[in-house]
Amino acid sequence: MYKVVIVDDEPLILQGLQSLINWEELGMEIIGRCSNATEALELLTHCSAHILITDIKMHEMNGLELISALKARKLNMKYVVLSGYDDFEYVKKAIELGIENYLLKPVSVIELKSTIQTIAQKIESEIDKEIEFRQGQNILKDNILYRWVAGDIDKGEFLERARLLHMSIGTSGYLTTIIKMVDHPERKLGEKIPHQTLLRFAIQNICSEIIGQQLLFQIFCSPEEDIVIVFSHDSEKDISYIKSILKECVEIINKLLKVDVLVTIGSLESMFQNVQTSYNRAKRLQNYQLLRPSNSVLVYEAVMDSANDIMEIVDGTELQIAIAEQDRDRSIRFVDNIASLILENNTYNSTQVQEVIIEILFHIKYALRKKLHDPETFSLLLPKISINTFANYSSSQSLDEIKSLIHYAIDLLERKPDDFSPIISKVKSYIERFYTQNINLSTVSEKFNISPGYLGYIFKKQTGEQFTNYINLIRIQMAKKLLTETNMKIADIAEQVGYLNTNYFFTTFKKLEQLSPAEFRRNLIQ
Repeated sequence: MYKVVIVDDEPLILQGLQSLINWEELGMEIIGRCSNATEALELLTHCSAHILITDIKMHEMNGLELISALKARKLNMKYVVLSGYDDFEYVKKAIELGIENYLLKPVSVIELKSTIQTIAQKIESEIDKEIEFRQGQNILKDNILYRWVAGDIDKGEFLERARLLHMSIGTSGYLTTIIKMVDHPERKLGEKIPHQTLLRFAIQNICSEIIGQQLLFQIFCSPEEDIVIVFSHDSEKDISYIKSILKECVEIINKLLKVDVLVTIGSLESMFQNVQTSYNRAKRLQNYQLLRPSNSVLVYEAVMDSANDIMEIVDGTELQIAIAEQDRDRSIRFVDNIASLILENNTYNSTQVQEVIIEILFHIKYALRKKLHDPETFSLLLPKISINTFANYSSSQSLDEIKSLIHYAIDLLERKPDDFSPIISKVKSYIERFYTQNINLSTVSEKFNISPGYLGYIFKKQTGEQFTNYINLIRIQMAKKLLTETNMKIADIAEQVGYLNTNYFFTTFKKLEQLSPAEFRRNLIQ
């Protein structure tokens, strides 16, 4: 709801404006009715509002002086002026102050409603632009940090970019942590689930606040939509201390957001270029989501120490090569051989066997990572496996599940690239259907429950177009059709194809077509 303050020294006007239209229906809430400017200034000292509707002529301080005083405070508000006089000088001064509209008393219901609707659209547009701007800043930072942990950037380039982005990076000792969201068991059926982007943003804020000044770190969201923290281990804090801080983060996340997470800590690496090793090991532990209770904090060394004996029977390189070469027979034989070894040795307990299965799962996903370079594909794998699969590996169902997963992985490798991301096909269809509405990267990502940064990343990667550019291309193409086949006014065409701002439509059209809409139409006539 947008908040509105009304200021007028006539009590009947104050009461009348509140009942003149259905404010709530327009997404508005009147938070104050003030009888003079001083009262309004006092109110807006203690609370914020989006819209101020004020009379011009009032005792002590008039409406224009009130607006000037509020602008001096640099409050981001929209202003509407009321007056019983159609005075040109007042109108001129009001326009100079940047008001949204100048309404004459008695106020028309239609004009007031139209003014409020227009202001609401303007506020929403500004909010969208601000969100996109902030996301743009975060995308740049997230991209640099992800390239670092993925081993895709050299030290000189990274440090230069880190300096430009004002990121503090330690000189030695690096430890990578991954936080992945999982379903919350106490969430009731039908209970509204907060948008994933907001949850990730909230998790980053909680972790940043708790870790605070205790440690040097960088936090970002990866293309796989995990929260990644890279600790610079210059301090004397050991891994057990970091684990205790992360446990505190988990408790607060679980309590405030009702979100379960799995936290994995990679190995401590001394060299800048070995951050990738720490990240890959933390990523590897995420496969233990199927075996460990929610809200666990797993440390690579501790988990691997207990698993080393059983892991010796899994030659992951052999499986990775077989999958990469799309050799189904060799991949299935690998699984059968592992099963035979386990069945021949009765000393392995169920936990150890489960860890072998997790190791197989890791190598399947790793083979795809190297071959496809597409994070979205990995998220398609896990739902294919039932958690119950790992409860009893000796069952035939368990063995069949593992083999089915291998076939599924090779199926992915055999498909055309366009088939890897069905989400993009759905997004394109959605844009082509709803381009006339006020859609953007934020609204569409919310529709498909995917982060704006990730959607923008895979959309550009697969279509070759920036998300906003693609929407503009669709809209301008339809505008050209309307210019060609109808006699509609250009301003009406702009609105028809989804542009709230006619000037922005003109600018976009000329940028894409190298001539204005009017020139385009004139050329058709000639």
